[in-house]
Amino acid sequence: MIPESYLAPIHEYTDMPFRLLCQEYGAQAVCLPLLNTKALINKPKKLGQMVDISALERNAGVQLVGSDPVLVAKTARLVFESYPSTEWFNLNCGCPSNNTVGTGGGSALMRQPQRIADIVAEMKRSVDTPVNVKIRIKESFEETLQMCKTIESSGIDSLIVHGRTVKAGYSGKADWQMIKRLHEEISIPLIGNGDISNDREGRELIKNGLCDSFMIGRAAMKNPGVFRNEEPDGVRGRRKLLERYIELHERHIGPPHPADVKVKGVNFVTGVPDSAALRDKICRAKTVEEMVNVLADKE
Repeated sequence: MIPESYLAPIHEYTDMPFRLLCQEYGAQAVCLPLLNTKALINKPKKLGQMVDISALERNAGVQLVGSDPVLVAKTARLVFESYPSTEWFNLNCGCPSNNTVGTGGGSALMRQPQRIADIVAEMKRSVDTPVNVKIRIKESFEETLQMCKTIESSGIDSLIVHGRTVKAGYSGKADWQMIKRLHEEISIPLIGNGDISNDREGRELIKNGLCDSFMIGRAAMKNPGVFRNEEPDGVRGRRKLLERYIELHERHIGPPHPADVKVKGVNFVTGVPDSAALRDKICRAKTVEEMVNVLADKE
């Protein structure tokens, strides 16, 4: 059985304190995002700086980016041996950013399904832990299904499908009907991703046979409480979320950089009255204390 609810791995956002915060609100699985395999293999001594996974996290995975089967598998082995609390690995084949695609990884791999299968097969030989792949849909169902079948042949344990094309980026609506059709055609668990606002919506998708599990990204960035179907109580609730993130950071890593707190604070205040003014004040603040006080002053 795989977990039902996942926090999506979001580059430069879902750090370990944020992942722990989401797990406090019920996220069953989390994932360290976008670990560059080439960079790590070239500088293995920087492993501790690049991996922030904690034994306190439940069902914690590591997302790898790369296109060389040997390098990706070697990285997986290095991480697995150094961080035995790693419970699964993800190969990112969906990120549309120019930096990721430029390395031949991310969504660039969707043009080479057999290469994806080769990488997964090599990873499975290197680590005794589940491996999955995160992809996006293609323009046609037939093309997408063929890609999924090729990946499935590698012995992969599950598949994460984001219901948008690479070209669409994060615009428009996720195509859940295509995800449902893929779910009906493949024999491995499918984790659906795209436009899920809270745990309730995700479980409804599972109940209706659209997927086996669900992954929440952007909604969780604004409110980790979505995994418990909870909305923060006004500005006070947002401040408490931010203070808890800071507390977790201080406890497990050390004092957070103001830039990390700023991006969390800006996202957390989304939707409250005068949120634009609050975001502006948070962005102008110089210290973590000032950012928290911006919200305290509005209560």
